Amino acid sequence: MAEGRALAWVVSWLLLCRYHCVEVDEKSVAESAHKDLTIRRCLRLGLQPKAIHEKVLQNQRRRTQMRRASRRFLSSLKHLSFVQDCSEVQHPESTEAAPITQTEDLAGMPRVLSRQNLQERSKHLLLHLPPHPVFTLFARILEVNRPSMKERDIINFVRSVAERSGWWYRIDPQGNILIRKPGTELNHAQCICLQAHLDMVIAADSKEDIVDGVNAYVDRGWLRAKGTTLGADNGIGLATALSLLLDQSIQGPLEALFTVNEEAGMSGARNLQPNWMKSKILINLDSEEPNRITAGCAGSFAKRLTWIPEREETTTHIISTATAATSEAKLFNHLGIRISNLTGGHSGLMIHRNISSAIKGFGQCLSAVLRDVPARIVSLRGGDAQNSIPTSVSAVIALESEQDIESLQDVFHSTLELLRIKETGQVDEPMERTWTLDFDRKPQALDQRPLTLTATRKLVRALLQAPHGCYELSPEGHVESSVSLSTAMLGADKNSELELFFKARIHGDEQALELDELISNFGHSQGMNVTLMEKFNRPWTAPSDSVAAQYLRSTHNQLFGREPDFQRVHGGLELGLIAQKYPSLDCVSIGPEIEGAHTTLERLRVESVPPFYEWLKTTIRSMHEDTQRDKIMADWRGKTLSQTLDKIVEHTREKILSRSRTRSESRASADRTVSIPVC
Repeated sequence: MAEGRALAWVVSWLLLCRYHCVEVDEKSVAESAHKDLTIRRCLRLGLQPKAIHEKVLQNQRRRTQMRRASRRFLSSLKHLSFVQDCSEVQHPESTEAAPITQTEDLAGMPRVLSRQNLQERSKHLLLHLPPHPVFTLFARILEVNRPSMKERDIINFVRSVAERSGWWYRIDPQGNILIRKPGTELNHAQCICLQAHLDMVIAADSKEDIVDGVNAYVDRGWLRAKGTTLGADNGIGLATALSLLLDQSIQGPLEALFTVNEEAGMSGARNLQPNWMKSKILINLDSEEPNRITAGCAGSFAKRLTWIPEREETTTHIISTATAATSEAKLFNHLGIRISNLTGGHSGLMIHRNISSAIKGFGQCLSAVLRDVPARIVSLRGGDAQNSIPTSVSAVIALESEQDIESLQDVFHSTLELLRIKETGQVDEPMERTWTLDFDRKPQALDQRPLTLTATRKLVRALLQAPHGCYELSPEGHVESSVSLSTAMLGADKNSELELFFKARIHGDEQALELDELISNFGHSQGMNVTLMEKFNRPWTAPSDSVAAQYLRSTHNQLFGREPDFQRVHGGLELGLIAQKYPSLDCVSIGPEIEGAHTTLERLRVESVPPFYEWLKTTIRSMHEDTQRDKIMADWRGKTLSQTLDKIVEHTREKILSRSRTRSESRASADRTVSIPVC
């Protein structure tokens, strides 16, 4: 009897692991079964110490919880075959398990991981996450590189899921995807749209960290990535929307809108086709705080400032010899400098924390050097993304002597340490981060001429005076307007121009005019050309009588016993542009807990995802049921008794037939397994 129960336990565990597409360590399973069998033998012999009894009860509770979790997981995804091994799942465009190749390599880095490596990594990640459909889909999404303007792979992934599930979908010329799933029993309910964006910010501590997909891991209840951004902004929103489309407990009609290039200009939402969506209610899944309804966001625009600095005529400098009457030409000593691993953060949500900018910090360090050392800039590259506070900067500096190199290194170390101490005292909740400063001797390049000393001083002065930070606060302490110096670029070629990119965020039209004038006046004072790179996105505010917000409040209070927070954010959401295309659309935004977005410190709190999913699902079901009832009552209103009875009979017949079709489709789908593709 005991051996039979132990064997049943082992089989149940193996099946559960197979449902989650994970590999099972047979040795560890056998050891666990042996321990459990030993405990049962001890009990049969009458040996019942308290520790053994508690262990038995704990094992029983664990097995019960695992069986229940497995049933819930399979019922939510019962028409998809997650049971088959991941190695059997093939990409829809290929039948070979060969390494993935792509012409658009990320930042010049080759894609070095094969599809099998990606699958093994996803299996390992799912071992450390709770069994939930959102995490299962998010693990698949993490296998796909999806930087802004290069969303081809993730578009193919979503399209394949839609095709295999039998949903209606369309892809517009921009790459936006609209999916439509009809209702089953509640086919007269109001259609609701879920919205997320497909792209993510790509940032890495080093080029070696940028490989195929995202290498994620669980650290003390947080999901993080090794050396790169995680992509929870907005990959977790994409996974949530797909999970709800797959959820058979939602019986009303749904739409899902997935937009492209949100992180680099919002061109997908800006060029969205009017009259494309049928929904009257849209829930955006791009917020980053739990238990909060986002009912407003900042507007934004971006400008680029350019200037061609003057360079030295030659790659040499003149030094005096022992005799004053003679002199000789000598090549400059090139020194590479890299400042990295600064705190960084979202340039809208975290701009009020006075977090140090790597570009501004480099300017302060070099300004201190120029007081005593004639240093000249050869090239400069700072910042990773247009909407992030810069975390790193790399530069090549031309120096005349070895003594100048030592002096520069000492000044950089001391100045950067002062900046670090200053930030530690100013940041409200500083994250753990080790600032790094690296020097690298570069070969003497004959084709790279440094800037003149005058041009170098002018460039450094421009970095120091460039607008960056929070400019206006409301009486309640909320940010009203801000500017971020996002990137600074200068090549080593003689005709290369300096390029400064500024991102401005505002909550009013007057503030937009003020910041536009501020950036333009600064550029003209430095002799730079000013170009508008991103048109003005108007700020968005949800209406006070928002039906979606009322339902979200009601269900949150029902599920968690308290009202959710209701506020606006200083970041940018696509809802402002979508609302311009669909003025009557009722929009709100919610999301799980995400910290450090747009940086390599980005992390997702694992335990915040299931409540967020349940909150959203309960809200959708409540809206579907109420709108279905209102529709039926509106149809019956004014009818005679005979007509009303006929309507009731007809409605009941339709409901019975709908349930019958649903059961038939479920049985058919059980025979015709559908697998989510691996890109």
